[in-house]
Amino acid sequence: FKFIGIGGGVFTTTDTPTLTVVSGQPAKVTVTGTAGGTSLTAGETGHFTLQTYNNTSQKVPFGGGTVRISLGTDDPQAKLTYGATTVGFTAKSGPTPSYADIVLPQSSTGSYDVDVQFFAAGGSSVTASIAGLADGTYEPVTVSPGPAFALTLGTVTDVTASNAFAAGDTID
Repeated sequence: FKFIGIGGGVFTTTDTPTLTVVSGQPAKVTVTGTAGGTSLTAGETGHFTLQTYNNTSQKVPFGGGTVRISLGTDDPQAKLTYGATTVGFTAKSGPTPSYADIVLPQSSTGSYDVDVQFFAAGGSSVTASIAGLADGTYEPVTVSPGPAFALTLGTVTDVTASNAFAAGDTID
């Protein structure tokens, strides 16, 4: 096998060269967030990156299409935002978790930044699903309860009328 090298010289080798063709077709999607997990308070937004890879784990373009983002908990108040588009999540239905579908445009890098606003306290995760590709999941997402939104009192009873309690009594 002969080839031309730097300076115009011709080199000869007895080795047979190999050529590896790498598929540019996406085979999987991944979801990344803050290293070590994401901790939020209910009502706050987590930032996540979706990335398409081929079957040899190289980043590849994505031709665009519908992506389903599922949460690891029931959070029908949650919101998914990509660019100027915001969509709500469904309520959990049997084994189907809360999810939102969004159409992503074509991307030469296969990379998309999305935001998820969480409202349900507890442990969660974010999973991206694209038809024909292996799903990607990011976890853990820990959502702490937010401040009380409202306090509603029912009927108030005057317990002093029955002499059950007197001013200054301590209730343990």
